[in-house]
Amino acid sequence: MQIPLIYPQLHLLLAIAELVLIGLSISLWRKSNNLAIILSLIVLVCTAYDNIVLFAGSLLEPGDLLLYLNKIRFLIHYLFLPLLIVVGVDLANRAGAVWATTVTKRLSWILAISLGVLDVIRRYVGSTFEPKYFAGITRYYSPDVLPVVTIAVSFFMVLIGIGILIRSRGKLPWLFIGTLVAFLGNGLPTNNFGTLPASLSEFVMILSLLVTERDVSVSPESFFNVCSGDLVTNK
Repeated sequence: MQIPLIYPQLHLLLAIAELVLIGLSISLWRKSNNLAIILSLIVLVCTAYDNIVLFAGSLLEPGDLLLYLNKIRFLIHYLFLPLLIVVGVDLANRAGAVWATTVTKRLSWILAISLGVLDVIRRYVGSTFEPKYFAGITRYYSPDVLPVVTIAVSFFMVLIGIGILIRSRGKLPWLFIGTLVAFLGNGLPTNNFGTLPASLSEFVMILSLLVTERDVSVSPESFFNVCSGDLVTNK
């Protein structure tokens, strides 16, 4: 089967998988009542919308409707992806990392919001979006703007994954694996590989975050010697 015939369907399947994961995540949040899971859910909703719009690019012709859908895709992606930094710092705090204090957790909010605003200014405000066709999908993009913030967030999460791996003595490898996949996937040029590697890598990263959240919430004493507070306070 030719790539242009299956590429859009793969984005649709990825969107369906993310919708299923949203349902499972809501169930996890009800059990743990952790704000970090809500933040992961927000990012997950954004990535699901991202994949739905990309699939729609196989059905719609270039024009105002597709441009509008893509602009929303860019805006929510730029604003909310950095929230994963807050989730990562929260996990590091519950893993007992010395640096992940209450002050650090609050600073992570400032950093995440600042990076989101910076990305909107760099890649959205005043940008000219042009249509591009690849493997059966027409999408809009802003030429000559590198996804610096996306790569930086992925790299930061790799570091958190390494820390969790060490603190858990190898019992929690999923975050490291997922974030490493995301870092490598986001680094692939879309001109050569299209949008699927980045979309898939973000799904894998969020999945690894939620699996780690589940394990830490259900039985933290099984993985760490120290377990502390929620997202903002040390209750």
